[in-house]
Amino acid sequence: MQQSRIVIVIAATIALTALVLLADESGISWPQWGQNPQHQGFVGVAGQPIRSQLANVIYDPLVPQEQAFTGGDLLAHYQVPR
Repeated sequence: MQQSRIVIVIAATIALTALVLLADESGISWPQWGQNPQHQGFVGVAGQPIRSQLANVIYDPLVPQEQAFTGGDLLAHYQVPR
């Protein structure tokens, strides 16, 4: 009886320790490019220098017409969930 209680206490301690360690790590781990709240990325390569414009992509060719229609404003429309 005493032995089973010790096993339960040890198992519970291990489980709680694992939960605490995982909870702490998930709060500070940022898988995005910034890596942390200070945006100190840890990528071991140098970025490309800005010497020239590599691309000029027009996503919406009707922007000037839309701005002229609304007095210079560019309005955004979002879908509404039903």
